[in-house]
Amino acid sequence: ASKEIELNAPKGLGISDGKLYVADIDSVRIFDLATGKSVANVKIAGSTFLNDIAVAPDGAVYVSDTGLKTGFAPNQKDAIYKIGKDNKSKALIKSAELKNPNGLLADDKGLTVVTWTGEVYRVTAEGKKEESTKAPGAQLDGVIQTADGQLLVSSWETSTVYTGKADGTLSPLAADLKSPADLGFDSKRSQLLIPLFSENTVIIHPLPAAAVASAEKPAEGAKETTASSEKAEEKK
Repeated sequence: ASKEIELNAPKGLGISDGKLYVADIDSVRIFDLATGKSVANVKIAGSTFLNDIAVAPDGAVYVSDTGLKTGFAPNQKDAIYKIGKDNKSKALIKSAELKNPNGLLADDKGLTVVTWTGEVYRVTAEGKKEESTKAPGAQLDGVIQTADGQLLVSSWETSTVYTGKADGTLSPLAADLKSPADLGFDSKRSQLLIPLFSENTVIIHPLPAAAVASAEKPAEGAKETTASSEKAEEKK
């Protein structure tokens, strides 16, 4: 690795305007997507656990601070920050009432947020938290949305990925998934990508139209892809 690149505990990733944004503890590091060279390092004062990154349709970049310290104990630093094109950050909202925000999903009206304490809610583009709903499990991590408006949310506590509407009931889509982390979605093949944090494995889960629309029962035919035989470095 290049000596000019510093990464300590990278988590969320996002791409905006040809640049890769990486959440890294208390900084967001920015790299040129084409060359991999470091472009900027946005130090976010007061942050302690920068986690997920989401990019809005207009290119705005958001990052969650889950408000945790070493040992995953809450420290009341919960926040969502916005990074402008000038590489400066500002708090969109900062409050312990965010309940340890983790996964973010950005659209042209604001953000959908899932939290480590098991809540799902919206935050407006002006930084107002709207009414929350409780998910069937806590330790929520990944959140994506399909073309027909269905949310897909992962829960470490229940080892399950849920589907449904943000303001309605979430139902199990795929279960028995140890430590399902941030989710990916292959829209061309209609496949959900589920990394299992503790297993060094990625699950590729097909999403038939009927399963996405009704979410009455888990889709069948999930297949497993194991990451390279190199053992993942254990995070301390």
